[in-house]
Amino acid sequence: MPLIEQRRHAIGLADLLLYDSLIEDGILLLQDGGLLAAWKFRGPDLGSATNGEMAALSGRLGALLRLGGGWMVQCDSVRAPAPGYPENQEFPDSVTKIIDDERREQFMSEGVHFDSDYYLSLTYLPPVAREEKIKGWMFEGIKDRRGNAARIVDYFKSRIASFEDVFKSLFAVTRLSALRTKNSVGNPVLHDELLRYVHRCVSWKDHPLRLP
Repeated sequence: MPLIEQRRHAIGLADLLLYDSLIEDGILLLQDGGLLAAWKFRGPDLGSATNGEMAALSGRLGALLRLGGGWMVQCDSVRAPAPGYPENQEFPDSVTKIIDDERREQFMSEGVHFDSDYYLSLTYLPPVAREEKIKGWMFEGIKDRRGNAARIVDYFKSRIASFEDVFKSLFAVTRLSALRTKNSVGNPVLHDELLRYVHRCVSWKDHPLRLP
């Protein structure tokens, strides 16, 4: 019996999200057979860039984003309250302290400040996902490297690598993937920045997500 006929409750948020699982470092499989990768980026200083520079950047970015059928580009700007002004520090002389006091007063008079993080994600939905519904690979994994699923993943990796090469020439870019770090006692741990980004977009909670 189809799952929809057995429901006893209303559709919730989890039913509307397509995120399924990480199949490789930095690649998220979606429940409809799509693949997703994402980057954190920072653009140029708009205050100092000339009109010509911005026009050239816009043209190159427009050409970069012509990816063809089956691709979707999503940009997210995530804002969070910025930390307050640093506490009073020791200064070598009275002049530098006066300068800092004036900056502190100006900062506090401006009200709430925010930091913005910018993300770009690429999603690819291959035709075979629509025609043959090969969503079974999300449960079985990619066992046959010669299979169609493996070829799709390899194609996706090749396209996003080419995309990133050009993207990095336009912006300061960081690919969202596994991040090795250490915990409070010095033991190595593995966090995933792609899952952290997805979790932040859905819940508005930003914290590291540890991989098993």
